[in-house]
Amino acid sequence: MTKRAKGIYRICGMLFPVQFLVTSEMDEEGHVFLTSLTRTMSREQAQRLLDKTSKLEDNEDKKNADSVVNVASEANMNLFKKMIQEGEQMCEELKEMLAPEIVEFKILLAEQNAQLADKDAKLADKDAKLADKDAEIEKLKKMLAEAGIKA
Repeated sequence: MTKRAKGIYRICGMLFPVQFLVTSEMDEEGHVFLTSLTRTMSREQAQRLLDKTSKLEDNEDKKNADSVVNVASEANMNLFKKMIQEGEQMCEELKEMLAPEIVEFKILLAEQNAQLADKDAKLADKDAKLADKDAEIEKLKKMLAEAGIKA
């Protein structure tokens, strides 16, 4: 086993060379994307990740970085949720990255709301029909009682 760099190790002599990373040993500044792949991300790490992502210019790099941000935000949902709720500046960048997913979610939510409204209308119609039938039954009971017939 050889140490290639801080936190990067390589094992040779096997069927194929294996490299493994110890992210806690790696330079966070130099390996922002790799060190962000953790469930214990700090606010500072998240800030660094989003700052670095927002400065990328190449579309392929942005796409890859967005994937890392998505994984990191899923793994550290409470942290990212808190940062968004607190309205930090960098979260505008996060919201921008997540915009397609947010739009998709809003469309899905609107469709579900429309379905619920339709079901509510159908239930209200059924309730009205039941109330009409209850009134008709009461009317018939009254007519039977007036005729001296017990219901």
